[in-house]
Amino acid sequence: MNIALFLISILIIFIGCDLFTNGIEWIGRKFKLSERVVGSILAAIGTALPETFISIVAIFFISGGSAHSPYSQTVCGEA
Repeated sequence: MNIALFLISILIIFIGCDLFTNGIEWIGRKFKLSERVVGSILAAIGTALPETFISIVAIFFISGGSAHSPYSQTVCGEA
C-alpha cells in the first residue's frame, strides 16, 4: 500500500511539474516575454509561492505557540 501511494504521489508530482512548466511558457508567450524573463522571474515566483502560502496559513489559521514554528522555518529557509 505504501509503495503504491508513493508511486502515485511521484506521478502526480511529475504531472504537476509538466503543467507548471507548460503554463509558465504559455504565460511568457501570451505577454511576449523573453525566455530569460520567464525562467528567472515567473518560475522563481511560482516556486516560492508554496513556502509563502505555508507561512500565511501558519500565521492566520494556527493558534498557539506552534504557529510561529512553521512561519519562522519557512522564512529562514527562503533567506
